[in-house]
Amino acid sequence: MKNVLSIIIPVFNEEVYIQRCLQNIIEKNIGSWEKEIIIVNDGSTDNTLRSINQLKSEKINLKIFSLDSNQGKGAAIKKGIAESTGGILLIQDADLEYDPADYTVILEKYKDPKVEVVYGSRILGAKIYHNYSANVIFLWGGLLLTRIVNWLFALKLTDQPTGYKSWRKRFNKELIINCKSNGFEYEIEMTALFSKKSKIHEVPIRYYPRTVSHGKKIRLTDFIKSLITAIRCRFFQSHIS
Repeated sequence: MKNVLSIIIPVFNEEVYIQRCLQNIIEKNIGSWEKEIIIVNDGSTDNTLRSINQLKSEKINLKIFSLDSNQGKGAAIKKGIAESTGGILLIQDADLEYDPADYTVILEKYKDPKVEVVYGSRILGAKIYHNYSANVIFLWGGLLLTRIVNWLFALKLTDQPTGYKSWRKRFNKELIINCKSNGFEYEIEMTALFSKKSKIHEVPIRYYPRTVSHGKKIRLTDFIKSLITAIRCRFFQSHIS
């Protein structure tokens, strides 16, 4: 039986980057693993969907789903989880900030059957790949959020807001049932759930940050929502145990 990696790609208004992102994923050799590429178009209003369909028309195996309106990254991830069939799932942002070359180091961890959750850390990767931050506010915001999440959930993560989060399929049902947010804060709910179920492992990854002017979508309001969500998950979501 083949090992299948389900790559969930939430996408909103990424017509400039999406084809190059998909080509990078398609061209990456991940050995014995088969790639299931699941694209969830989150109500894009530009030519993102047309760009995706152009690749699919070239007989590249893509699973494409569209939400009727822009609901948020969390909503797109939930749709991707529901449509996945792979034994390992991984979130891939639709821009070029993250490098599919790092799939290999993530999958390597899963050779240990006891490993159930793996995050790619840009902070650990900085020591190897000389990652840099395009905006010090994003860097310090991510570090602060990581420290708060570590304190709330007794973790030792270096990079909680990383875009490369992966897990074994056994968590899918619980993620769909227990993680309700539709925005970026959905990933806080994921971390909260994982922290109560398993050890979260980290591996170093590359990072090529973009600026707001180049399409980066996360804002201060998303940071605040993430903090509120972390507190809610820690003190008011006792049904996750």
